[in-house]
Amino acid sequence: CEDAAWAQIEGYSNSKTSDPRGTTTRGDSGFKIGKVEAIPAADQKILDAAERYTKFVKKPKPGQKAKTAFLQLETYARFGHWDKAVPLCKSMVTEHRSHETSVFAANICLVYYEDADELEDGHAFCKDDLGKDKEFLERDEYVKRRCDRIAILVVEKRAKKCVADAEKSGNFDQHVECGALYTDLYDSNPDADAADLVLWNAGIQYEKGKAIGLAIASFSRLHKDFLGKKSEWAQKAIRKMGE
Repeated sequence: CEDAAWAQIEGYSNSKTSDPRGTTTRGDSGFKIGKVEAIPAADQKILDAAERYTKFVKKPKPGQKAKTAFLQLETYARFGHWDKAVPLCKSMVTEHRSHETSVFAANICLVYYEDADELEDGHAFCKDDLGKDKEFLERDEYVKRRCDRIAILVVEKRAKKCVADAEKSGNFDQHVECGALYTDLYDSNPDADAADLVLWNAGIQYEKGKAIGLAIASFSRLHKDFLGKKSEWAQKAIRKMGE
């Protein structure tokens, strides 16, 4: 019967699910990233029960469908089956957006995108799947924090690739584009660790692109923003402008 099916789901849910929100550094989530493991028999029973519930319960009570989907998502994630976990995550934040588990689902996917270095996909997820609803992003500090961090990481990755491509091609305009990326990266979080190095890199890329005015502006800003902060790169900027 439907009540018995739900009782089984709820029992599994209470004993197995976890809250991923407190994991704030890369690699500490406890989920399997980059490694797919066989699902143990006990956990497979969870998935089988969820599948039976989804198949046979045609009119679930409010919240039951969302909780069942989250139980499947969390189980797949714990054993690295992200090909199944990620689609479930996306359906959770669209079909069950108002349910409390949608926030947990979003965090699980963000853990995956960041730790697996799938930053472009993570950025798109934040922008397209979550960003359409400002209230959802503000509902949970961890979701917002992770999306903000991924936005920074994706620009940093783009900037590094840009520099590698520009060095290879020798194209001045490409170096200027790299400088703009580093400037955007600095503007996104001027208080971040090594922010002075980011601004220094912007100036160097502008200089290599022969955009001398932009280079001087970057070095001047570096000197101004890090005055009195014992920044090695701010001191280099002063010497650079004196050359």
